[in-house]
Amino acid sequence: MSEKKRSGNVLTIVGILFVTLGLGLIGFTMFFPDEAEKVAGEARIATGQAVMKAKGQKHPIVSLGVKGGKRELDRCDGTFIEMGSYETEGLQPVYAAHNNCKGDVILPLNTGDIVEVKGRGLHTITDIRYTKKTWSTTDDIMDMTGDFIVQSCFYGENRMKFMGLTPVDQQPTGDTPTSN
Repeated sequence: MSEKKRSGNVLTIVGILFVTLGLGLIGFTMFFPDEAEKVAGEARIATGQAVMKAKGQKHPIVSLGVKGGKRELDRCDGTFIEMGSYETEGLQPVYAAHNNCKGDVILPLNTGDIVEVKGRGLHTITDIRYTKKTWSTTDDIMDMTGDFIVQSCFYGENRMKFMGLTPVDQQPTGDTPTSN
């Protein structure tokens, strides 16, 4: 067999493999959309963390935006929107961002981790609460600690994450904030 024909056969096989892989991915996405969203979301979060480390950035950055509702949230401007719909007596301000609009920065974080809040300095995560996206109320987060709360949804799940944030300089004595 000639070298030219052999390389043509190899290219044909590689092409068939790529087409098969593509069709498989399309099928997976169509028949298992939540799982596909979850896998893509986890890859997006891991990529964001790698970029943060490559830049030498010590802490995730959260930007707080305007007060509003679904329209402001859906603008997807990279900020956490102060949600008017969460205003309840006894509940600190709640800021939300869609996971795919830089809200996913909070998803891998744990209690005690440090977050930089743009324009407000370093904050410690003092409380975390998980709720369902549907049929949850402000009662589920009413007794959280922190000066304010940030929230985002998990990729491909019926679950939200709420985090209470407290400025580092307001930590009780003896506590040393840590970061992953």
